[in-house]
Parts: sequence; C-alpha cells; structure tokens
Amino acid sequence: MKAKRGDVVDAVLEAMPPFPGRGNALESLLKKKSEKSKDTAEKKKDSDDDSDSDDDDDDDNSVSGASGSDGSDDDGKNGESESSGSDDDDMGGGGSGGGGSGGSGVGDLLDLMGDSDEGGGGGGGGASTNSSGGDVQGISTAIMPKVLDCFRKGCVRGKQLLYMDGALQIGIQQQYTGHQGKIMLFVANKSQTNSVTQLNVEIEETTFLAWAPNTSRSVKKNSTLQPGEQTKLMVQFMSMKPFVSPPELRLSYVGTNGTRYKYALRLPVVLTRFIAPAAGMNAQKYTGLWQTIPDTKQAQAVCDAGSPIASSMGPIKCLVKSGLRLGIVENVTNNQYVICGAGSFKTGSKDSNGKQLMVGCLLKLECNPSNNKYRVTVRAHHLDVAKAVKTIVINQLSGVSFLPGGPNSQDAPYDGGAHGM
Repeated sequence: MKAKRGDVVDAVLEAMPPFPGRGNALESLLKKKSEKSKDTAEKKKDSDDDSDSDDDDDDDNSVSGASGSDGSDDDGKNGESESSGSDDDDMGGGGSGGGGSGGSGVGDLLDLMGDSDEGGGGGGGGASTNSSGGDVQGISTAIMPKVLDCFRKGCVRGKQLLYMDGALQIGIQQQYTGHQGKIMLFVANKSQTNSVTQLNVEIEETTFLAWAPNTSRSVKKNSTLQPGEQTKLMVQFMSMKPFVSPPELRLSYVGTNGTRYKYALRLPVVLTRFIAPAAGMNAQKYTGLWQTIPDTKQAQAVCDAGSPIASSMGPIKCLVKSGLRLGIVENVTNNQYVICGAGSFKTGSKDSNGKQLMVGCLLKLECNPSNNKYRVTVRAHHLDVAKAVKTIVINQLSGVSFLPGGPNSQDAPYDGGAHGM
C-alpha cells in the first residue's frame, strides 16, 4: 500500500534533528532579561506595599484573562511553556556558556572570546586595561547593547549595520526568496591612520544551510585592511531543514599596538527569512489547523512591551506581515488585540516523490494593553520551527518601543523596506 504524501512528509520532518550540541543562547538571554524585570518589579512592589493583594501581577498569568487575551486555546500554559517530549536539548546551553563573564546570556548569544568584562573591540588605543601581552580581547560590554540591537533589526531588514567599534565596522545586505538567500558582508577599517592586520572572517559551516558551489564563506586569511579600506564577502545558500540558532560570523584581527581581537557574532540569517505567507488562509481554516497541531509542537512565551500597546498595533502588524513574512489571518477572534498569522517554512529538501519540503506554521500574538505584555504562541508541524519563530518574535517585541522617538526607536523597529530578491 502506497503511503500518503502527508505521512511521508511528516516522517521526513520528524527525522530532521535539531542542530546538535548548540544551546539556544538567544532564548536564554531573553528569559534572563524577563526574570530580571520580574525581580525588579517584585522588589518595588514589596517596598511599596507589604500587605498581600489579590491583584498581584504574576508575570506569566497576567496575560491570559486580560483584555488582550483571546481566552480560547488557553490551556493553562503560562509564560515560557515549551511542550515536553521532544528536542529539549535544543534549549540546553542557556546559562552556561560561550565565554561571557559569569555565564551571562549576552556572552552565550555572541559567543564572546575571553572575559566579557574586558575592554575590546579595537578602539583607537584598542587594548583593555585588564589585558596583558598576548591576551585576546572580546567585545566591550560598553557596546554590547548596540550589538544586540543591531542583530534584532538585522533579522527583519534588508540592510543593517551589525557591529562597529573604534577600528572595524561590519554591515550586511540580505535578499531572500523562498528557501534561497544571499547576503553581502562589508568589513571596513574605520581608521584613517592605522592598518588592520591578520584579518580573518569566516561564516561557520552548518548542517541546516547548503552553500552555493561558487560561494566562499571566508575572506582571504590574514588579510590587511589599509586605513579607510573595506573588503566584501558575498554568500549564497539555501535552507535545508529547521533550525533554531542562526549561523556564526567568526572574526579576528590585530589592531593598534598589536592587540588581538577575536569574537563571533550571530548573523541575522534566521528561520523567518525562509517563511512565505500562507495563501488562501481564512479564519475557519486557521482554527482547524491550529486544533490539529498537538501541544507537543507548540512553543510559548510572555514578554513586556516597550511602548503602549494600544497605540502600537499598526506597527506590530506590519512587523508580523512584512518583517516576519507571516500572512495576517483576519476574523479568527473579535479581539482587536490578538494577531493571528500563518506561513510555511521553505526548504530545499525533497520528499520521496521529489516534492519540496515545507513546514506549516501558525502564530497567535496576544497583546494585552492592560498590563502592557505580549503572549506569543506558535504551533508548527516541526517543533524547531515553532521554537525558532517564537524566539524571533519575542526578540522583536520584548522591551521595544514602536513609538517615534521611543527608547529603541530613533529609527523604526521595522523599516518596511523591500526584503525579497
């Protein structure tokens, strides 16, 4: 008996393992940020009012049941709710890892080399006061917030500065269509007087991206950039299977006074870049599909808004539709603060019949203007897709102001520009 195509596709997708041995550091960073905000709020509340109150603001429960929550599909999962039973090793490396001082989530995300408390990143004089001869310097903690903000914006923009210090500037241009992508990296020596020597730039090899035959993932080893000079690296690739953590850009160079710098940045080549909006999706179909995807393939999290939700719904919908490439599904609920989206993650892999494999994905974004929180719930036919989309959405929303002139809005969180080839 011939198996149905749907059964074959499900079997192939289930056989796609998560990227081995890599913790989802961005997830850890966002979770720690949320916990820190919660602790701060609780301490402030305790100092203001020592008595118990029935309307305590529980960080996770507060979203469900308020005016921004749909009420339906509320199965009691509050806050950071990863469905149990599959691929949990994806979430493993959260607090332990990649070189950040004290196990900081920032260190995990950027895979800093050396102690993150050290100065670094090139600078006019370059060397950290904590360094000794021969030490390798990482990214300065002073510029870390800007680096994180650049990564966030790079996940939804065509052009974005990724990194800048006193010596180097790194920019990226990105184009995507379906499962195919193309990026151009620009690495420039900002100094007008000093050369950058022994420059090495390389994009890591991955199992989830396939590189075009004529693509080089690195610049010429031990290159030299003269004052004001820049080098370019163009890479073409296609997605082959779901992934949670984006690829690394590994960079090292020798700056002024012979100081050596070495660090890795996450490239904003995220899973949502390979999503296309679902065609012909209506409220009835969305609801039916939502109910057919089991809880074991659901990812959910709660985060704080950075601007009043009531006045931010327009830009948020624009972000979901254009920045995250999910089609907006209207009339799923009569709650104006619930955004439903649908799309499919495209891959270059084929099933046994030669058909292109793709993974359906549904988003429910509940925006609560009463306590200014978001609850993000994603269901997909592959758990890694749900995890990745949830993490990216949280990264785009957590603490971000969508108002002109807001704390993170000197330029818009999503610029609305072209994002396809």
